[in-house]
Amino acid sequence: MNSIPERFGINLAGNLIKAFLVFVTGLLIARTLGPEDYGYFAFLLASFVAVRALFDMGTSNAFFTFVSKEPREKKFFLYYFLWICAQFLIPIILIVSLSNNWLISVWKGGELELIIAAFIASFMQFTLWGFIAQLGESQRLTKKVQLINITVAMSHLLAVLVVILLGYKSLFILYTLVALEFLLAFIYVLSTWRKIIVFNVADSQLSAKGFFKEFYKYCRPLFLYTWVMCGYIFADAWMLQHYAGSVQQAYFSVALQVATISLLATTSILRVLWKEIAEEAHRGNLERVKRLYFNTCRWLFFFAAMISGFLVPWAADIIDVTLGEEYMMGVTVLTVMFFYPVHQALGQVVSSMYLALEMTISYARLGVVSMLVSVIVTYFVLVPSDKSIIGFGLDLGAIGLALKMVFLQFLSVNLYIWFLCKKQNWQYQFKYQIYILMLTVMAGYFSFYAVTFFWQTEGLRVLMFFLSGGVYLVCIGTGVWFISKPLLGVSQFELSQLWPRIFKSRRTL
Repeated sequence: MNSIPERFGINLAGNLIKAFLVFVTGLLIARTLGPEDYGYFAFLLASFVAVRALFDMGTSNAFFTFVSKEPREKKFFLYYFLWICAQFLIPIILIVSLSNNWLISVWKGGELELIIAAFIASFMQFTLWGFIAQLGESQRLTKKVQLINITVAMSHLLAVLVVILLGYKSLFILYTLVALEFLLAFIYVLSTWRKIIVFNVADSQLSAKGFFKEFYKYCRPLFLYTWVMCGYIFADAWMLQHYAGSVQQAYFSVALQVATISLLATTSILRVLWKEIAEEAHRGNLERVKRLYFNTCRWLFFFAAMISGFLVPWAADIIDVTLGEEYMMGVTVLTVMFFYPVHQALGQVVSSMYLALEMTISYARLGVVSMLVSVIVTYFVLVPSDKSIIGFGLDLGAIGLALKMVFLQFLSVNLYIWFLCKKQNWQYQFKYQIYILMLTVMAGYFSFYAVTFFWQTEGLRVLMFFLSGGVYLVCIGTGVWFISKPLLGVSQFELSQLWPRIFKSRRTL
């Protein structure tokens, strides 16, 4: 399976199914635990995502870039897996060696067993399984990766259902379930993929020293970046937990989880794009790299904005139907967070460009500045004025953190894009972002009020949601047809040729 559209289609379909299963599971856990316990559950996972960034130091990005360029020898994979094992053992040893006072200060009073379980769950889900996903995409095993992803997500949903039906609401049990599921999936994949992974058999003289040098050259500019990123991720979660509490943490975590539905198209194409750009750049085909980048940016921004624009007016209904009255105070947070994935989609594409083109120094410098500014803004947004070091603080809780993330995401992503275009001598394109956001948000509110104004039936909100979706698609389709060039960079004629090509590619799948 070598075609980009085919692999994107498989990824999109797989991610849709997986996202639905993960979404249902997450909401089920949130509804069962309630805001207080779910907030702490989310805080621990977020904190260990930061720990993962600290010990990864950009090596996972280096690994995927290297294996995407060309097949590598078996020793290469062995050395990298040993490094993954080190990323597991070192944090465990450090956590166990911490005193109770440190555990209380850092993880806000959690017990040692619960903290370790949270770390293991985070490691299995993001580090170990991330290795499998990268390995599969580098070998163009897209269908196999998505199939096992769906299987794991389904297994997790069933396991959570069984635990809840049996009356268990233990955070420790939930973390243990996550860890076991991904560990078993990892073992299964390794046992079944051994004979289909393509290795470089011509060069088997790689030494540990050579492996270290290759990774060190790529990752050295990222060391400071990853350490700052660790502090940035942890600071957001910790300050929200410290100054606002578990309930506000729950509102923000739920909003982030629901809002990232808009990133389905982005996550589907990301590793496919990274693989192709790394390969084409290695061959010197920079014109194709440019074309892939600009087309991907416009279309992914459009898809993310299209989903977010439709969902924004329905924030209160989504919370009420899926989570219940306990979470209704988080409606404003969700409304704001629906805009976060729009520029995050662009950010992920641009980050992939920097890393695939091995522009790691520029990527690190821009990232460090952006994250340091973000941490400072987070502090003043969350801290009460009577606890602030300068006597100023907004104490906005989850709403403040959401506003900060959306606004700074917009600024930092466009800074990345501008710098990339400057370095590659490409034209910086910005206006399409404004056009697409205006179209999708206006169409979203029009379709919402068009349906709710004429049909205000409390018991049929789901039906109203889908009717509004039909009106929304008509509005979007009309807007795209008449202003396709400013929005997507294609003419009406090129747009008219798109559907036949899509249906043709579907028949070849």
